[in-house]
Amino acid sequence: LFKVNCTDNYGWTALHSAVAANAFHLAVYLIEIGANVQAVSSTADGCRTPLMLAIEEDDEEMIELLKEAA
Repeated sequence: LFKVNCTDNYGWTALHSAVAANAFHLAVYLIEIGANVQAVSSTADGCRTPLMLAIEEDDEEMIELLKEAA
């Protein structure tokens, strides 16, 4: 069983990783199966949501996806 909102040691979910990798279709799938688009990571350089990562990457398509899903 896949737990879509599990986090790693830095608080990253699968959705954080998909956004950071610019994996749009994976992000769509994760959202469809219940990924928390407002999950907050806990890295040493600050806390981030998937949307914040998309903004940092200037990924307009991902930004729109995450805004619509919020």
